[in-house]
Amino acid sequence: AALCCLAPIDAAKLLVGHGGATVRQISEQSGTEISISGAHDTPPALSDRIIIVRGGASQKESACREIVRIVHRTQDVRETEEGIFILVVPTSSVGFIAGPQGSTVAGVAESSGADVSISDSAIPGTKLHPISLTGTMEQTVAAVGQISALLQQLASRGGLDGEALQMSSRG
Repeated sequence: AALCCLAPIDAAKLLVGHGGATVRQISEQSGTEISISGAHDTPPALSDRIIIVRGGASQKESACREIVRIVHRTQDVRETEEGIFILVVPTSSVGFIAGPQGSTVAGVAESSGADVSISDSAIPGTKLHPISLTGTMEQTVAAVGQISALLQQLASRGGLDGEALQMSSRG
């Protein structure tokens, strides 16, 4: 399953880098395929860009670390300070990630140390649900890794709605 997150436009510009150099470097170093939505394929309700990372679990974690570093930097947050990072997941996966009475997501928060908050509603015009992660870079990357593993588990059971990530194929 692809890893999706949101980045404010200023962070997305830093992520792309001059002529795409930064995103290419992160992609090459991590062994992932990264696409960033542009003005033409970002849902109108969003002011942020959608970043999609494809690859193996450890490759996605490596790319995610750099993406979180850039997003936190645009928030003037140092690595040891808490910043906010928004992951987006298919709406069809929210119940699985939350778990019975919120037990799964509470476990992710407890083991990662990040504050994990699943939005009550999807991004208007999409089948994507934001999950807000507040924590240091390490806590955030740990939480992303655990949520990514849950999505992979759901995908391997055939329970992940592929439609949600369709815009990514045009990126």
